[in-house]
Amino acid sequence: MQGEDETRGVGALGEGTPQSVSLLAASTAKADAYLDEAIRVLRLKARQIEDSERFEHFAHFSAVMKALFEGAIAVLVLSLICAAGVMVWTAAHDNGLLIKPFTVPEDMAARGLSGQVIAARVLDQLSRMQSETQSNRAASSYADDWGHDVRVQIPETGVSVGQLYAYLSRWLGHQTRISGDVFYVAPDQIGVTARVGAGESQTFTGPATALTVLLQDAARSVYAATQPYRYAVYLFNTGHLHKAEAAYRTLISSGSAIDQAWAEVGLENIYEERGQTGRALKALHAALAIKPGFVIAYANLAAVEGQLQHDGAALRYQREYVRLLKRATADDLSPLAQKIDLVDAEELLASERGDYRAEVADDHLLETLPSLSGSHEKARRNLVLAYAQLHDPAAVDAAIKAFPPTSNAQRIFVRGVVATLADLLLGRDGAALASRGRLDAGLKALGPAGQRVLARQFAPFMAYAMARQGQAAAALKLIASIPLDCVDCLRMRGRIDAVLGNPKGADYWFARAVKAAPQVPFAWTDWGAARLRAGDIVGAIAALRQAHQLAPHFADPLELW
Repeated sequence: MQGEDETRGVGALGEGTPQSVSLLAASTAKADAYLDEAIRVLRLKARQIEDSERFEHFAHFSAVMKALFEGAIAVLVLSLICAAGVMVWTAAHDNGLLIKPFTVPEDMAARGLSGQVIAARVLDQLSRMQSETQSNRAASSYADDWGHDVRVQIPETGVSVGQLYAYLSRWLGHQTRISGDVFYVAPDQIGVTARVGAGESQTFTGPATALTVLLQDAARSVYAATQPYRYAVYLFNTGHLHKAEAAYRTLISSGSAIDQAWAEVGLENIYEERGQTGRALKALHAALAIKPGFVIAYANLAAVEGQLQHDGAALRYQREYVRLLKRATADDLSPLAQKIDLVDAEELLASERGDYRAEVADDHLLETLPSLSGSHEKARRNLVLAYAQLHDPAAVDAAIKAFPPTSNAQRIFVRGVVATLADLLLGRDGAALASRGRLDAGLKALGPAGQRVLARQFAPFMAYAMARQGQAAAALKLIASIPLDCVDCLRMRGRIDAVLGNPKGADYWFARAVKAAPQVPFAWTDWGAARLRAGDIVGAIAALRQAHQLAPHFADPLELW
């Protein structure tokens, strides 16, 4: 029976039989093994995930470090490119002077006089000449300016940055290179040759003991060849006027336009030193013809006309000088000179307008700036005279005491002249007259320039002091000996006539003075004082009103009014 047989078959595999227990045990073992394997796989997966998370932190750090490293490399490359660019630009604009070591005999080198030592000595001589060459000229106006960039070449071995720069300077720049030789002409005679680039050289010979002198000669030849304008200034500053004049004339005949204009100014300085004021003025006008608006030419025109006591012309040129100095650029003056000269020019313009308080302020300001061409000393002298014009004897005496000590005889003498002029302005006639003999002799000893100061600036006021002291004959004799083309000379003639009771004579001289300089207030003020002395109140007020209109900050006309 089929159904029963099937039931029995199933039951044979049923629970409780040995066969079923064995089979069940085998299945459980497999399941446990599978489960263990699954658990192991899951643990591996979990560990892999944990490791992956830790690796991600490391990978991020690694990526950051890689980016920083690449950035550093980029910065380094950019820095090298910039450094190379700066080196190329600097080399292309290198206008310096490089002195190569001289070739020297072996026995000299053995005694310590190597080629580098000789080059250093030439450098010392060039530096000394530079220090003795003070000029207001802008360095940018020189065709071949090496200024203070003077150095000795130091020999190097191997390839170096210095050698690369030297190559670039030779290739791209305008560097002036000096070389030379020291050699024996005879056993006790040596020669020194200095050459500029590949140009012609000069040789100087002399006793072996005269090496220093020969090196000085060689340095001068280098200076003359490389800096012709500065060399001419050096000759002038060291008193070699004839050589300086020849150097300036060479520049006028063969130099650039700017060199020609500056050379004309140089000639003007020489003519001034000789007292040749006509030639000096002609040279300055020649400079303006070459370079219209030439600042330094207007400055010197104002100075020369002022020394001649041509007050009208001096004021006109001084105003133009101040206007030009205030331009955005003044390429014919160095920046320092432009800054100092503007204050100095405004100080002088204030003096010419009778604004003495402004002059005092400018003088004090000049003392705070660097000194250029004796600007501090000049400011201190002008301060003394400004206080005298303000009728302040205590301030005058304090300013004189404030002069710094000096052993320079000429400076001491000029300070004495200024002190005497201050005494004259203050009416301290006795002290001024007592110093007359000494100052007359000193001014005459200075040559034509000193004699001009004596005749046009010193003697007129001295004659007026004599008149005030009752020395009428001496006053008239002295005033008759001085020029007539001088505003102060005309003013003092008028003052003397007023003191001596000659109002018509005073009117005559003051009329000439105001005609010579109608825009200057001082003759009008003197005329008002003379009219007041003569009892002409209306005439006095008219003259004083005119002076006040010309110079609103000049106190004397208002005080007299």
